Amino acid sequence: MISLAYLALAFVVIALTITLAVWIVMRNNLGTDAAGLEQDCGDEGGAKKSDSMTIADWINAVTSVVVGVFCGIAALYLLQLVMSGFWPLAIIVVVLILIFLAFDGLLDRLFEKVFPSGIRAARKPAASRRSPLLRRLSLPVGISIGLALAWFDLADVLLQIL
Repeated sequence: MISLAYLALAFVVIALTITLAVWIVMRNNLGTDAAGLEQDCGDEGGAKKSDSMTIADWINAVTSVVVGVFCGIAALYLLQLVMSGFWPLAIIVVVLILIFLAFDGLLDRLFEKVFPSGIRAARKPAASRRSPLLRRLSLPVGISIGLALAWFDLADVLLQIL
């Protein structure tokens, strides 16, 4: 039986995904970025540079979907831990993940200071192109797929395959 907490979680995830998608589409249609500044129109034909996906964009999008699926599965299982009365364990897991991410970021910055890579960027870096919509939406879609798989008990099948 589906509990009320699962329904609420699913509603929140679906609502956030739809809100994010609408926000990104409307932001692109209005021609402004998050700060309200004008976007580059791209080439002289008026087509945006972010419309075409390169092979790197496809690889990044697929990777983001896979990572999102696993994050969605982990999030629902973490919610099950909280709902089953093992909330201290869930808090410990989240704190340990945050400590790991902080330690990893610290080591990355330290390694970059000791062993700098490449040539330093110019003072005025060239404008980078915006990532395509499919690439930006791949992580939220992956998280939604992961939550749906875990909700309908299909995550175990996926995890056994791997």
